[in-house]
Amino acid sequence: MTVENKLEKRGVFKASHGLRGLLEANEFWEQQSYGTRLYYGPGIADYLHRDVLRSAVKLLDKDDS
Repeated sequence: MTVENKLEKRGVFKASHGLRGLLEANEFWEQQSYGTRLYYGPGIADYLHRDVLRSAVKLLDKDDS
């Protein structure tokens, strides 16, 4: 079962394809600082690293629960 199916099953959010879509949006990431960081706040450490998102998607894809 894919991450999208798992999220939909749990009712996390309707656009569950968004996690993978964000991860694979190369043009978007090329515009971000260092091509890897999505800043969500004013602090220097207020960002989501693309590799964290990639790891989360991979873990959810592997998890059979």
